[in-house]
Amino acid sequence: MEKLKRHPDYRGQEYVDLGVAIAVVGWLDPLVIGTAVRSGKYEAQDLKKVWHYLARFS
Repeated sequence: MEKLKRHPDYRGQEYVDLGVAIAVVGWLDPLVIGTAVRSGKYEAQDLKKVWHYLARFS
């Protein structure tokens, strides 16, 4: 999570915040993002941008 927080300029602070919000006990991985997508609570395109953060900075 700390790596994401250091790069708000990559896609935008709102996607860093979303990543933090969906993280499970501070952990963010493809399973967590997939669960968030399936929940229907978040826009798929927003979660895609969180995935970009995860792919680039983890």
